[in-house]
Amino acid sequence: MPCEWAPQAVSGAAGTEWCPDFDWGPVSSTVVGGQEVVQEPTTISPRGFGYRNCTDYVAFKLGITAAVVHGNAAQWEAQIPPAYVTRYATVGAVAWWGPEVDQGLGHVGVVLSVKPNGAAVIGEYNADLDGDYDVRVVSPHAVDAFIHIRD
Repeated sequence: MPCEWAPQAVSGAAGTEWCPDFDWGPVSSTVVGGQEVVQEPTTISPRGFGYRNCTDYVAFKLGITAAVVHGNAAQWEAQIPPAYVTRYATVGAVAWWGPEVDQGLGHVGVVLSVKPNGAAVIGEYNADLDGDYDVRVVSPHAVDAFIHIRD
């Protein structure tokens, strides 16, 4: 939902860098034929994902919407041509974990940089199901795959 950190909010940790670039405000939406449609207040972003979820953050960073990939993170890999799903990280790739994590929902993050040993520095939201942003380093063997949508 709306950014909780300064300077966007009156309380919260000052100096955080993610809120100014990641719009968490609610938009209008309703469900028509099983799909989200913009119309009434909800927690679905204009990208088609729930605010403060890993999927919405990745969609924001890559400039995509649910028209490119949709559903929970666990469902993303099956929607991408196999040639774009690899075991190596590149900047802008999606680090992907399947249904074995986050209560079957899976998880995604964006590769921000790659270390000489192949480890990926990823930015992500909601990795601990807490709605928070973090950056961490992951071994290429610690993710199920890297999805190359925009890199």
